[in-house]
Amino acid sequence: MLVMGAAALLVLQLAPTVGGLLVALALLGHAAWDFYHHRARRVVSRHLAEFCGVLDVLVAILVVVVTFSS
Repeated sequence: MLVMGAAALLVLQLAPTVGGLLVALALLGHAAWDFYHHRARRVVSRHLAEFCGVLDVLVAILVVVVTFSS
């Protein structure tokens, strides 16, 4: 939780474009983490890992689109 809080404070200090790309990269990293759990069949159910991974990728794409459209 402390790492995520520190990352959030870091993003606020950066330029909006860099911050948006960093958020998108973090979401894609979380999607990879979900993919690992989906393949390993550990920690969470496969359905939850699938849902969360797809959601992370879609939100990352949305963040990139919004970042570059502003």
